[in-house]
Amino acid sequence: MLVLDAGHGGLLRGRYTTRGKFYDHGPDYSFHKGGIIYEGLINRAIVNAMVDKLERIHFPYLVVSDPELDISLADRVNLSRTIWNIANDERTVFLTVGRFR
Repeated sequence: MLVLDAGHGGLLRGRYTTRGKFYDHGPDYSFHKGGIIYEGLINRAIVNAMVDKLERIHFPYLVVSDPELDISLADRVNLSRTIWNIANDERTVFLTVGRFR
């Protein structure tokens, strides 16, 4: 099973608050209709594309991040550990999407 985590950067109080590492690209940029690209949008777009491909090939997966809300790293780690303990399978792989330095 592949466990996917879209990382941080979701909505807090109804708005995205975490700017991505790629700032304002202007109105002609094709992703998200230009302007500021928030990290949560990029991360979720990547996870959603992966989910589409996994479903097409009938590969088991689980997404541990919320589709919109920002979930703390501690909560995502705890959920992943719980899944690991329940799955009890060395073939379970965890993947967090995000930009790391």
